[in-house]
Amino acid sequence: MTDKVFICIQCGQEFAWTEDEQEYYIQQGLKPPLRCWLCRSAVAAAKKDKFRGQLKTPQKKDKKDS
Repeated sequence: MTDKVFICIQCGQEFAWTEDEQEYYIQQGLKPPLRCWLCRSAVAAAKKDKFRGQLKTPQKKDKKDS
């Protein structure tokens, strides 16, 4: 196997799919990547972001005197 060059569907830049990556994808039964590693990282980070870029401010609790 040789390295293959793909074009990222998100940013349009070329990226290499190395022999080692190809072997790993085959062993895991995965399809070839469509995005470069930077765009894949950005997509993964966005999936983990539960607030989707919005900040939630904590609500103040009233202190009760005992």
